[in-house]
Amino acid sequence: GRKEYAVLIKSKNRNEKIILGLLSYTLEEGQHQTDLLQSILETYRQSDSKEIYLYREQDQDNFIGLVGVETFQSPGNESEHPESVVIDRIALLPSFRNESVGYQIFCELKERYPNSAFLGSRLTSELLVKWSSRYAQEHQES
Repeated sequence: GRKEYAVLIKSKNRNEKIILGLLSYTLEEGQHQTDLLQSILETYRQSDSKEIYLYREQDQDNFIGLVGVETFQSPGNESEHPESVVIDRIALLPSFRNESVGYQIFCELKERYPNSAFLGSRLTSELLVKWSSRYAQEHQES
């Protein structure tokens, strides 16, 4: 059935406190500067090809994760589907850091960008390899 409750919410221009809190988990140790977080958020806001999605589990009100993506399209390609989507950053509240929540976010993104190739960043490429192979296994034609 269709999901009644969106679990990935485009959020780069709202929910700022929640975003900054979750983004802080993507920084390396000792990088907890508010300025840095704010400037990361700014780079998303200034680019039409970048978006931050907040994630919550179905029927829950609280956001437990965040994913930052950047979409790419070749010049002259008029399709509304981006050719590729880079998963730039992903963050989960510590109590939800298990494989399945991150993977769930990945599945939601695949649904949102069904025709796009997914790529990882320095921060996410290892995860992406895992998720992609799991996704391929779960969705192979029987």
